[in-house]
Amino acid sequence: MKFFGATVFALALAALPGSSEAYAVCGGGVDVLTYNASGGCTVDGLVFSDFSVTNALADPNPLVAGVTATVDGSTVNFTFNPTLVPTGSEQDIHFFFKVATLNGSASIIGVDLTNAGVGETSIGETVCAAAFVNNACDPGPALATLVANSQESDEQFFTAVSSAYVFKDIFKGLGDGEDLEEGHLTSFTQSFHTSTVPEPATLLLLGTGLAAAARARRKAQKSN
Repeated sequence: MKFFGATVFALALAALPGSSEAYAVCGGGVDVLTYNASGGCTVDGLVFSDFSVTNALADPNPLVAGVTATVDGSTVNFTFNPTLVPTGSEQDIHFFFKVATLNGSASIIGVDLTNAGVGETSIGETVCAAAFVNNACDPGPALATLVANSQESDEQFFTAVSSAYVFKDIFKGLGDGEDLEEGHLTSFTQSFHTSTVPEPATLLLLGTGLAAAARARRKAQKSN
């Protein structure tokens, strides 16, 4: 019975979420599109994948790099560089990606956006529970919609989900020639808030394993 209890407990542990060794680690300043080849990148239990960067204006080679990824308690921060520098022309990038929990738990509960640009820049963001169709949630409505101009932040929370799709419209303008200068945007941070409560399936598996182990101990004590 000792063996049986240990086996059940081992099986429960084996059913818990695995490691993130198959994924790259987010950050490092690389073009985010390179993560698609390995299925995405991971930070502290979140997987970022399905990156897409498209040009909405004149930039023939739009680039978004993943610069740093950090963890602050239950919040994952991923800082990006959309490489929008003064060029004498307006620039507009559409940036898509998916975020999901590595273990499949519904624990993503909110997002916030910080625009570190200067001059005329803006980032509009839509977060959906399903993939985008024509830059809109399908089906809707959106989990969150955010807007952050230069040196601004925005934050929203929503009912916990296991995955979300993010669309960003990143714009750099020419300013007004007076008080507002041409935009310069080479850094913004996307943060995801997560809950720390284990999902029911994990609790059930652990409970089953622990209960079996306890029963085996009691039977072993009675037989001694």
